[in-house]
Amino acid sequence: MTKGSRTPTTGMKRSPITLRPMKMAVQWGKVILQPCNTTLQRRKIVLQPRKTVRQPVKVNGRRICMRCNFCDANAQYRDPHTRRYICLAHSHLQVIARDNGNGTEPLAVRPAASADRDQIAELALYFWGETEVECFGREYDVRHLPAFVACDDGQVIGLASYVVEGDALNLVMLNVLPGYQGRGAGQTLIAAVEQAARACGLSRIVVATSNDDLPALYLYQRCDFRLTNLAAGRLAEHHGGEEPGFAGISVRDEIRLEKQL
Repeated sequence: MTKGSRTPTTGMKRSPITLRPMKMAVQWGKVILQPCNTTLQRRKIVLQPRKTVRQPVKVNGRRICMRCNFCDANAQYRDPHTRRYICLAHSHLQVIARDNGNGTEPLAVRPAASADRDQIAELALYFWGETEVECFGREYDVRHLPAFVACDDGQVIGLASYVVEGDALNLVMLNVLPGYQGRGAGQTLIAAVEQAARACGLSRIVVATSNDDLPALYLYQRCDFRLTNLAAGRLAEHHGGEEPGFAGISVRDEIRLEKQL
């Protein structure tokens, strides 16, 4: 029978056609049809987070963090309620009541030593994909900047890199691994940087972040930083176009903040 022809209605005995019900088993990334003995029913399929055990990300054989529970991207945050690791694309903003701490011990913060440079580079590669960070129109290699590090059991899990320029201390990079967020490491690192700025006789601390980074904007303003300038389109120009950021917000602009000492 050629394509497009119709089945004759006379002169041919038809064989009965039996429709066998099938059931649909959904696995992550594929749909499998399996025979069943029940009648077909219309079902709504809802994708859920992966339930498999996530394997830790390792750099140079050292465990530093986890993958996102919804995809294979590096996790940037950890949901304090569900304990799931999430990347930028699978994050969203929600107003919740603030608790008074989770009862965990605060993380130790100290000045970075030369022996920490490899771990500092690992953090930069994990969060940014490179060790050079661009802000205020300049690029800085965090491997060669002074820094404070937050540690847990001897491992560097957070970083605040900075450089002194004129009367200001420029906070170049501030990041804490998702599994250690919520323990005050970010605020403690900022306090250490502020103490270093005062010791150098500086009058202010400056920092730049992206327009999508609402968690960073929240943290800096809670630490008494104030918005001073908006470099519209600066990051889109630097990256050669807009990129997806936190909660689906496009990364476009550089927001600059300052804290007077």
